[in-house]
Amino acid sequence: MTKLPEDFDCLEMKKQIQVKIYTEIKDMTTEERIAYFHIPPEKDPFRGKMKITQPIVTSPTRATFRKKKELV
Repeated sequence: MTKLPEDFDCLEMKKQIQVKIYTEIKDMTTEERIAYFHIPPEKDPFRGKMKITQPIVTSPTRATFRKKKELV
């Protein structure tokens, strides 16, 4: 595992990323914002920096449960 520099500030990095994203999407329409956040994993600039050792599993949302109940 790579150690981070002593002066690494996670909150500052988070703030910088949020500002970058905000400046990129502030003038977009709703449809453009949805498309912006649904980029393929191979084009995601942040995913390339993450080491994924197992598949990402998402848990179902309440809406999913509601839809399933309505179908039954």
